[in-house]
Amino acid sequence: MTQAVKQLFCRVLLVLCALCFQASAQNTNKTGTASIQGKVVRAGTTQALNKAFVELRPVNTGTLSDTNYNPAIFSFYKTREGALSQTTNERGEFSFEKIPTGRYYLSSVRDGYVHTEYMQRGENESGTVIPLSAESHLKDLTIPMRPAPTISGTVRDENGAAVRHAAVTALAVDYLAGGVRSLREVGIVDTNDRGEYRLFWLTPGEYYIAVDNNRNARHEIMGGIPQSNPNVPEPVAEYPRFYYPDTPMYEKAEPVRVTEAGDAVGINIKLSHVPLASIRGQIVNIPANVKPENIQIMLSALDRREGGYSFSYRADANGRFEIKDVVPGAYSIRPFPQGAAFPAVRVDIAGKDVENVSISAQPSFKLRGQVHVEGDLPGSTSPLGSAAILWFVGATGRGERFNLGINPDGTLADRGSAFPGDFRVFLDGFPPQYYLKQVMVNSVDVLETSLHVGTETTPPIEITLGTHHGVLSGVVNDPGKRPAAGVLVVLVPLEKLRDRADRYPRATTDLDGRFQIESAPPGNYTALAFEEAASGSWFNPAFLNRSLSRGDAIVIHENVDATLNLEVIPAEK
Repeated sequence: MTQAVKQLFCRVLLVLCALCFQASAQNTNKTGTASIQGKVVRAGTTQALNKAFVELRPVNTGTLSDTNYNPAIFSFYKTREGALSQTTNERGEFSFEKIPTGRYYLSSVRDGYVHTEYMQRGENESGTVIPLSAESHLKDLTIPMRPAPTISGTVRDENGAAVRHAAVTALAVDYLAGGVRSLREVGIVDTNDRGEYRLFWLTPGEYYIAVDNNRNARHEIMGGIPQSNPNVPEPVAEYPRFYYPDTPMYEKAEPVRVTEAGDAVGINIKLSHVPLASIRGQIVNIPANVKPENIQIMLSALDRREGGYSFSYRADANGRFEIKDVVPGAYSIRPFPQGAAFPAVRVDIAGKDVENVSISAQPSFKLRGQVHVEGDLPGSTSPLGSAAILWFVGATGRGERFNLGINPDGTLADRGSAFPGDFRVFLDGFPPQYYLKQVMVNSVDVLETSLHVGTETTPPIEITLGTHHGVLSGVVNDPGKRPAAGVLVVLVPLEKLRDRADRYPRATTDLDGRFQIESAPPGNYTALAFEEAASGSWFNPAFLNRSLSRGDAIVIHENVDATLNLEVIPAEK
């Protein structure tokens, strides 16, 4: 480990310790009279699980997934602000005393097991809400934890030789708002000297397994910095990304399904050299203040939620460029020079070279605009001038987007990151009390359509952040008219707003089948109560279309409390 990495590692630890101390101090300032006692066991058995980290958190704090929890650094994980935590004893028992009144989630984390919340149904993103009054004294609660499975196998080349130090990644399929199918990286390991790999502690489900064996593959990441091993040379023979079973094409890949009942072994992948396409083109109308050879080209695969960027491509002195060894798929290309603005261009690769891609440069410009906050929120910090940002996302998604900050006076803080195209505007980092209400250009609201960004002459944008929500509460019953605990209630907006993730407010029912959605933006919705629904599955058009007819229509008005009783939608088999 280099000295710089050690220093970075120490700084991270100091920050974590400071945060933990602060959280602990804040936790001890709040006490009550409620109590909870229970036990953590292995699912399907009575086997007690000791050393499980149990947390009782108010419903308004983040989940473990929100903090990008990684079991490999479990020892660094500490209690969040407002939460209580402890580790189970040898009998798997936990006990919380002097709990303030409120609504809570109860969860457990342990090495080798799937993160579990109390009365969590299947792959629902959260468990049952536990309401606690001053007289609440709950006993004999049980949290059954499922073993976390592994996927293992070998990576070999076309001659059968072991491929060492290759990056093997487990990718889960997600659906983003608007029905966009995307791959999310959930685990990455290196093959050993025998070409073997083992992806461990996965959540049961389906995964695509990918192998990267090239100089751009990530190896031995610590503190965000790639480490070098002088005894492991860079690969002599490089291959494109390959998927199980033995294909560079994602469309031909087969998912591997794992359950808590057992691991998936023998998931072997053979790499081979296959003919790949090249993309050739030219950047035109380059401003005089930009040297063509300094222009970097970003190639972005549209099926990946994260990763997949490359800045290794450059134009020549005439603005021409060539991107070699591109596997079939959909991509966006966008140049990144200083002093010019470029649109993103979509390119579809089907195995043949793509020629004469032309990208026209424009002089750089700054987008002008003003952000207004509707009304005042007592006790809330204004997002103006904070770290909150606005994302401008184009049709190609991740490869066609830029973000702008907001100055304390509400003006847009554009430092030359805007570029031409048609964009939807989204919030990022804003407190949940705020929602995007209007995006006005020339007195026209483009919130439900798109904002055209051209040049310096683009009209100023007037953005309004709404704060006047509605509240929806009710009870969910099962087909037998009994209250259904741990059910996920999701409000689905009209089709024209379904690409906006912030327009899907949701909540989980408590022990009595009751739910409350406190910050619902005004509008027309269909309320759905899912017995089981993996996080984001309501963005999947096929899943949603099967469910909409079983929901109930509801109109949410500003500053109005509404009630609605629902019947649970049984889990799909």
